[in-house]
Amino acid sequence: MKSTLVGEYVLNPYDPTPFEKFPWITRTMWAQFHATKSTPESRAKSEAYRALQARNVHPHRLGTGGYSGKQEQWQKEDEAAAQSNTPPPFADAPEGRARNWARARGIPNCDGTITFPNAKDQRVYEKLVSTTH
Repeated sequence: MKSTLVGEYVLNPYDPTPFEKFPWITRTMWAQFHATKSTPESRAKSEAYRALQARNVHPHRLGTGGYSGKQEQWQKEDEAAAQSNTPPPFADAPEGRARNWARARGIPNCDGTITFPNAKDQRVYEKLVSTTH
């Protein structure tokens, strides 16, 4: 939410206020937040992180929980696949980090195939699979 507030309201040259979209934000809270995020230091730090993120050519799709937040879900998927005598998602990838990397970027389809929204991720996955077979 902070990134939305900064991007849509603090950095907006028309300087709107977020009270309509976010009614729980008080005017005092907004004044403090706006003052903090409007400093040259804050803007420089934001730009540095934006440039760093732009270098990431393989972003994951895990959300704020990251890998640790998905471990339990992936474990349940593997157990369900074992009970139904079907291969678990991403079974052709090596166990461990490689499989977790693929799971964080790919989408398993109902027919057992995997879709990668990012073509670069697809190429990496194909290399992972070809080195294990």
